[in-house]
Amino acid sequence: MKLERSNPRRLFSLVALVALFLARPVTAMAEQDLDIWLDREVEPWLTEQMVTHPRFKGLPLRVSVMRGGEPEPNPDGLSLWIAERLGDRLARTPGVRLVAARGEMTLDYDGSTRLDCRPPPERYLIGVETDLRGSGARVQIRVMDLDEGSWVAGSARSWNGRLKAADRRRSAERHELDWLRGQRALPFTAGQPDLVASRIAANLACDLLAHPAEDLRAWVVPAAEDPLADAATGLVAQHLARAGVLRLVEASASANVLIRGEGHDLEAGLQQFWVSVRPAAPDEELPSVAAAAYVSVQPASPAPVAEGRTMMAESPVAPAPEPVQRLASVPGIEPLRLLRMAEPCEPGRCLGPAATAEPSGVALIDHRLVVEVEARTTVEVYLLALRSGRGLVRMAPAGCGISAPVRLSPGDRLRHPLFSQTVAAGDAESLTVFAVGVGDDRTSGRLRELVERLPSDCGSRALNGAALERWNRALSRAMPAAGDALDWRGLRLDFQGDQARVAYR
Repeated sequence: MKLERSNPRRLFSLVALVALFLARPVTAMAEQDLDIWLDREVEPWLTEQMVTHPRFKGLPLRVSVMRGGEPEPNPDGLSLWIAERLGDRLARTPGVRLVAARGEMTLDYDGSTRLDCRPPPERYLIGVETDLRGSGARVQIRVMDLDEGSWVAGSARSWNGRLKAADRRRSAERHELDWLRGQRALPFTAGQPDLVASRIAANLACDLLAHPAEDLRAWVVPAAEDPLADAATGLVAQHLARAGVLRLVEASASANVLIRGEGHDLEAGLQQFWVSVRPAAPDEELPSVAAAAYVSVQPASPAPVAEGRTMMAESPVAPAPEPVQRLASVPGIEPLRLLRMAEPCEPGRCLGPAATAEPSGVALIDHRLVVEVEARTTVEVYLLALRSGRGLVRMAPAGCGISAPVRLSPGDRLRHPLFSQTVAAGDAESLTVFAVGVGDDRTSGRLRELVERLPSDCGSRALNGAALERWNRALSRAMPAAGDALDWRGLRLDFQGDQARVAYR
């Protein structure tokens, strides 16, 4: 299959647009070494703030690697090293109340873990966030007020510069913080039903202890055809019984509450597992509580593709309204559309009604916004996002672990959330989204290889710096040979305060 020949100027302009981003300085590179900056600027400023400032003085605090305003369960080694260094300095400073991270509670089957339902003691959190950019990095140190859930204005320091060899080695390491396991970025595995149950049981136990109801008699609802749910739910029930918050009965007729577990598939290989304790019959005097954890499961085998359409149980392809106009004599994809869904949607599940978003005055950040591309001919589509200050990523409508494109037939539409974990607003100046349509001509093989090397927007990394420059040079070499087998469209958002203006390319 060949697409109609695309305008060579349009093909070149994709390379030129990426090159333009590379040429624009985001911030000036710091001349000061990272170690010297931490030693001479950050540590003295931080200790003085925590000891003398009336807002922080004497209050408990802790240090954490952050990403998107939340503790990062899978930090890079450089961020973790900075956080540990700042923690050591504060721990040695008289007058500073540094507390250790407590993490998520667990409740062991044998009752050896003491349940502590008190809220964490810390009032402030010192967050370390590092954006890696090729051989350089941008490091931010900020203070968060945990009561307000926001960063403290004026309490921040940042560094932007090249990393030494030792720091580059640290930045290439990844660490898994088990005390934060169970979050989306670091899920449990399907082979850990005991750990899943221990975490969920602790949260349920605290919720049940806070409820005034007594003599809770529980029966476990069997989880049909779901081994993980069946095993984990049974263990949760045993934990709760051992903790003394309820007692198990042998027949549903004797129960006044039911314990039920169920898994919800979110995307390829990821599930959110819930356990609930709810009244067996309507009764406002009995508790109704639930808790959840993320679990990594073995992804199902790809569904067969028939007649060029993506055949999935819940397809990310939104069917076009009938009648579908067939335009086989024009390039492979229509211009990108910016739509606003009725409700926010997960990648791969952006179905349902949507309205066209006006090209000016888009509110930031509106998590209902999606980009949509429509196929004119049978084509395989990749979505890319280029964010100033962060870099280039491959959007993942087919699933975070799937680098293959989504195959569309004429009239099929593909949607994906505009803002995701990596592609977000914040301090960025602009965001450009590309839809790249490739045919099955053998000359498109190099393009596919280049696109599939890009990091997914599900994670915290992006291609930037020298690595992005090399990628763009390889793209410019590959595009002329694939002229008949490639078409691309783009839209750009320029952020201005709390709004953005949209331009189509």
